[in-house]
Amino acid sequence: MKYFNKADYSVSAEDLYFTDKHLQIHKKCFNREVRPEFFHFEIDGVCPIQYVGTFLVDNGVLKSAKNHISTKGGSQLFRKGLNNKFGDMADDVLENGVDLREKLTSVLLDLNVGESLPSNDKMKIEYIFSGNTIDLVMDKKTSLKNRIVHVFRKTKDYSLEKLISIGTKLNSLSKPESKQSIDSIEHALTTIVKEDITWKLNSGATSIEIEEYSQKLKNRAAYMLNVTTKNKVFKKNELKGVLANIVQNQLNETVLISVLKGKGSVDYCLELFKANNMISNPFVYYEMYGAFASKMFAHYSKLHRNFSVCASYNPDPQFNINDKNCTVNTVIHCGTPDICNSAYDFLKTVRDFLDEHDCMLNFMSNEYYTEKVHPNRRFN
Repeated sequence: MKYFNKADYSVSAEDLYFTDKHLQIHKKCFNREVRPEFFHFEIDGVCPIQYVGTFLVDNGVLKSAKNHISTKGGSQLFRKGLNNKFGDMADDVLENGVDLREKLTSVLLDLNVGESLPSNDKMKIEYIFSGNTIDLVMDKKTSLKNRIVHVFRKTKDYSLEKLISIGTKLNSLSKPESKQSIDSIEHALTTIVKEDITWKLNSGATSIEIEEYSQKLKNRAAYMLNVTTKNKVFKKNELKGVLANIVQNQLNETVLISVLKGKGSVDYCLELFKANNMISNPFVYYEMYGAFASKMFAHYSKLHRNFSVCASYNPDPQFNINDKNCTVNTVIHCGTPDICNSAYDFLKTVRDFLDEHDCMLNFMSNEYYTEKVHPNRRFN
């Protein structure tokens, strides 16, 4: 039979069951040959799970899974929170039905290596590792009492951390650099470190061990984002911060700080200043500022106009920014470094900042004004 309309591939939200005909249509449109990335998963040279077939399964069988979100209050093992596309997916299913050409639900059986595959009605599903959202849509918005599921079993190389990585990767296939994906990477890596002893970092790790461990995190993050480690997403502060925080939380000393993480980081910075004799007084004010060099002139202008509001920390009550004897000293925070190669990244970032700052200063002094301008050295 030939199909020419989208409706030919859809199952109405009012239908009670997927039929064998529906199953065959789905298997023809969505299979290992057409979409291999959804059926074959290799991590670190091994395949932790194996595809065994696509079947019709009673909805109650899925509900027994450890992470079935219809009955577990929205908690997900492979995503941070609920899918923000749930509403759109629900509206589409209500209007157009379930599209048999699309990815549906993938599950892992609670089956030891070597055990025989049970019949459909005897399957015991341990995890839903992809398609929990579409299952929830069908559970909440349709009358369907069964599901079409891609069934996998464990191999001798199976581990929960690998399954978490696979589930997160499948969430990322269509949006490898979205904020939601980065949140999912943080959620997945944090869970892996918590659950798997082989992913823990010694609290007294050396700098070399930290860099090797960070590269391991980065490699796994790339797998879960479905990108290479050279992808631009790894230059984003959000993802660099995720990797750095996972490392930092396992160490017994502070190796990285951020000026963007609230009061605790501000207090820590102030302690660093004091330890280096950078103590604010009525004539000198020290601040830390995360910035590109091109933002410095705007920052100082804003600070000069409204010092008490724009100051990074509470200034000395006697400090007067308009007084020619008073000085502002700004310590620049250039963003979260790449913890996999932090020394190189720090030096490159500082060099780039200084090059940009010198270029801006030269422009302001020699091009912007009609006469040469000399800095008054009150803003350093």
